[in-house]
Amino acid sequence: MIVVGYALAAAGLVGVLTINDASEIPPLVQAGVAALIIIGLLLSITGILKLRSDIDKTQVQVRNGLFMHGLALAILLLGVAFTVVFSSLSGFLAGIVFLATSCILALVGILTLRKKYTSSGTSERKKIDYLLLGTILILAGVGLIIVSDIASYYTISQLENIVYVDIGATISAYGCVISAYSFLNFPRRIPGGVSC
Repeated sequence: MIVVGYALAAAGLVGVLTINDASEIPPLVQAGVAALIIIGLLLSITGILKLRSDIDKTQVQVRNGLFMHGLALAILLLGVAFTVVFSSLSGFLAGIVFLATSCILALVGILTLRKKYTSSGTSERKKIDYLLLGTILILAGVGLIIVSDIASYYTISQLENIVYVDIGATISAYGCVISAYSFLNFPRRIPGGVSC
């Protein structure tokens, strides 16, 4: 579920590249691209929370890390929805607040997971490092898009904004692929605990 969700979100982000500021794009196509991203993130969030519930209750650090990561994605999704619905300077500024909150939760959650896996093998820790890299790329891409939208009110042209949005969508799509890979290979044994 997590891998499929991230794959759908990545496909939606690639779709953003093709329709970004293109004239004569049917509203149905735009809605389809947005739906891919929304459904993809919702599937990923649901999958992460399901994975959390499957882990033994004694593995508090792992469960907390996964919960924070899932919550961070939910807040990120709300922030993106907020900036799209209220496509104004105040909407973009509110999006930055959502993004900052999501960044803090995601990084704390993943670092909590990484700390738990420090005692296990290097290969297990690397899988968590891939999740960290993927999450950073997703957040950085979304951040670039929001900052570019804010800058378009003050300093950059509409054409420059389009370029930055395309770069941000590309970075986030790469992040989704790396995150999907990290969950595809998520450690099946919890150090000192049961398999999941």
